[in-house]
Amino acid sequence: MVPVRPGAERAPLRLLRALVLAGGADVIGAGSHVLGGGTVDLAALLVTLPALLALAWPLTGRERGWLAILGVQLVGQQVAHLLFGLGAPAAHPALPVDAWFYGHVTAAVVVATWLRCAERRTWAAARRAAAAVAAAWRRLLRPLDASGPEPAPAATPPAPVPPGPPRHPLRHVLVRRGPPLPA
Repeated sequence: MVPVRPGAERAPLRLLRALVLAGGADVIGAGSHVLGGGTVDLAALLVTLPALLALAWPLTGRERGWLAILGVQLVGQQVAHLLFGLGAPAAHPALPVDAWFYGHVTAAVVVATWLRCAERRTWAAARRAAAAVAAAWRRLLRPLDASGPEPAPAATPPAPVPPGPPRHPLRHVLVRRGPPLPA
């Protein structure tokens, strides 16, 4: 069995995660470019996706936080927008530059929040699956263990019973209720 670093992932899962990160930035960058008056064809999307994959791949080796995902989305959108602009520049009619800036930031925040939620759930499911597989593997290999059966857990002594209330908490108290006391 090949040892795997804790938190390291296999390449197919990394590729899927990188595709989701890059695809989100690619679609938002294309949408922004089209809203700005430019055109985006399928060839431009297919050329931009590998560039965004190269940007996202190094970040998919372990679970990332919201800020890292937001940064990838912001940078990825700008890279996509720039690459789309090389083919057919957008005119950005009727909207000031700050509106485009806030639009990109808003889209990146929404996508980063969505992706972080998915990231957290995916990693939690992967940890649960790994724990279940490890437990099943241990149960399967337990009969082959050469050290003998596991020792029974040590019996714990019963908890001490707290003493009851004193018969006469104070010397001057006269207790007249209750059953008669044996002499």
